[in-house]
Amino acid sequence: MNKITGAALALLFFSFPLFSVELGIIGGTMTNPSELNYGLSGTLGLFVPLLKMEFEFSVSPDSDLMAFCLSAKLRPKFGKLAPFAVVGAGATFEKINFDFDQYEFFTLIGGGVQYFIGGFFSFRVDIRFQNFSDMNRIRFAGGIFLHL
Repeated sequence: MNKITGAALALLFFSFPLFSVELGIIGGTMTNPSELNYGLSGTLGLFVPLLKMEFEFSVSPDSDLMAFCLSAKLRPKFGKLAPFAVVGAGATFEKINFDFDQYEFFTLIGGGVQYFIGGFFSFRVDIRFQNFSDMNRIRFAGGIFLHL
């Protein structure tokens, strides 16, 4: 590799946002059984363009269940719109403890769209399909996000 190619690759690498953070409040509905849920969502953009890591914590007041999800999000941006796809895993539980027999684990896949307002805010709507060992659930949600 010559010096010009190395310099071009270094410039390209450092031109991507190396670290971005999104924090948001989400709310929605879950099927099977139907219940409302709300929570917090955070997204970290690391070194790979378009790929984000998403963390979500939600509470379902109807059933006193909490859920934590970790997902990989592929999100290209076209102007103010950013469609995305997510794949990940999570767990539901009644209280946080180290007795993992009380946790119910699931995988998820889904997608949605995010609409950016200005440089610091966005709205998001999505649908996620959660696959438990004994059932499947569908979550419809929306949220508002702050970009740091």
